[in-house]
Amino acid sequence: MTMVKELRKPIFIKLQKLIMNFFNPIYEKARGAMIYSYTRNINGFAAILEEKEAASIAEHPEVVSVLLNRGRNLHTTHSWEFMSMEYNGVVPSESLFRKARYGEDVIIGNLDSGVWPESPSFRDEGIGPIPSRWKGKCPTTDFRCN
Repeated sequence: MTMVKELRKPIFIKLQKLIMNFFNPIYEKARGAMIYSYTRNINGFAAILEEKEAASIAEHPEVVSVLLNRGRNLHTTHSWEFMSMEYNGVVPSESLFRKARYGEDVIIGNLDSGVWPESPSFRDEGIGPIPSRWKGKCPTTDFRCN
């Protein structure tokens, strides 16, 4: 299986037409090839493609990248038990999940050494001040660390 990692927004809107063009005129094959559409963090899709089809899609000027899906081994096998998340559909009273109010009002940090702060996606226009409960550090004053 191949995953098309990211498409620029205008082409993502026409995603199904793009797929149909690569499989034309075999409509059923095209319909069955697409497995999942990603719309939250990236604009892309997962599809079952032949190498030639994936290479052809990768050549499209609006396609950012095409990646081969690889199987991964599960590393966290006991997290649910360790954190007392749930047992038989019931959250135990000693659960960290319950003590953390089920994730309510949680600040999640995402560290990525490949961040380009000048990117338009990091503009903090329209974002309010840093919450007083935030315990992080902001090494610069050029932006709000949002």
